[in-house]
Amino acid sequence: METVFGVFTLCSSSSSSGSHSYYFAVVAGNCQMLSRILLIALVFGVTIAAAAMQTARVDAEGVTIAARATHYDWPSGGNSCNKHDKMCISPSDGFDELWSKVLKIKSKCQNKACRGSCDFCCGQPGPSCPYDQLCSANGGHLCVRCTDKTAGACKHHNWVRVSITEACPRNHPCNTCKGNKNPCAQGRRTVDLCDAAFNNIAHKQPSWTGLAIEVSTALSHC
Repeated sequence: METVFGVFTLCSSSSSSGSHSYYFAVVAGNCQMLSRILLIALVFGVTIAAAAMQTARVDAEGVTIAARATHYDWPSGGNSCNKHDKMCISPSDGFDELWSKVLKIKSKCQNKACRGSCDFCCGQPGPSCPYDQLCSANGGHLCVRCTDKTAGACKHHNWVRVSITEACPRNHPCNTCKGNKNPCAQGRRTVDLCDAAFNNIAHKQPSWTGLAIEVSTALSHC
């Protein structure tokens, strides 16, 4: 008999003689393999669930999500929300957990991808984004804090309030020209911070993927 965690009986045999012995040996072998597959699947599922718990937390105050932060010069990088606050943030529309699920923005920026050199592409117009939704999302503000483990990356771990002034479109010509190193690409948990906000919480950006941070809708944090 093969049992997985003492609950699911996969195979059993009451005979080991004659033509039945070979059959049950084959079935038992298959059951052993199936048991291993189920065990691996269970471990993998627990790992994924644990990772999800680490990247997002929900409480009575709001939602806090693990992310990566790049940075840009303000206001030359854009100020579509017309907020004159140097402590600002541009969420990526490729960051679905924040953009769609938390901020509840129903559409994404239009496709304006550029495949040429960045010298050429960065001079092209950016895509149109749903700023009517983005600029007022969560009252127009978010909280961020540095959580990066790289030595010397964080200045402190306190929450800082930032204003939503722009988007980091996944298909902006100046992003798509970077190919696989597009920090705001679909599926990457990225926000772009104005230099003033970034320099408030960090000494440096450890890699092109950005600085490890947390973003929160709980404005009571900051």
